[in-house]
Amino acid sequence: MNNIDFNKFPNINRGYILFSLDEDVVMQLMKFPQTLARAQGSIIFAAAVGSNNKITDGVEPPNETRNRESNLRASLAEFVSMEEAIQRDLLNNGINKNTHKISDSSNPLLLVTRELRNFEIHLNSGTLSAKQKDFIWVLNGKEIPYAGNVWYLDNLNDSSLLQLKNAQFYDPNDLKRATNMFLNAQKNWGISQLMLRAVKMYCDEIIATYEL
Repeated sequence: MNNIDFNKFPNINRGYILFSLDEDVVMQLMKFPQTLARAQGSIIFAAAVGSNNKITDGVEPPNETRNRESNLRASLAEFVSMEEAIQRDLLNNGINKNTHKISDSSNPLLLVTRELRNFEIHLNSGTLSAKQKDFIWVLNGKEIPYAGNVWYLDNLNDSSLLQLKNAQFYDPNDLKRATNMFLNAQKNWGISQLMLRAVKMYCDEIIATYEL
């Protein structure tokens, strides 16, 4: 069975306003352009999931929630497709190494995010709900109060991923624990913040694996 290192789940104490890869990560991944493109694509779609740009006086335009759900599926698809992009980049660079798959990671956030894509395709379409949360922007040393919506999957529970084929590779209690960590974090920070971190952490593992 695959091991899960729960200490690798990110301790989130702040949210990102700008959704992008760090400049040094982009430079390091230049040698893997297809992988980089998929990572950036996943982040773009993730940003659209949590955007508050189209909300006026707390009201969501018709069908906008459905659009967010579509963007979530697109973000998950781009994230998982990074695996195949790595294969092509390795081949194009003449690097004779195995693909570092998401399932090779012991990071619970990467594991759950990958299986969410399978959940979406094989079992159920995720539905999103929102709750309002108070934030503080720190700009030039000044704290600026801000109220925004946090979007999260409302039809996912700690047993949902146990229905998937890949569940056989994990201890059921470990998989439930990893899912609960994801559920708690998304309720506090929104699923788009978790998607961004999943992409960033997978990129870090890719860079380390291939010494980019």
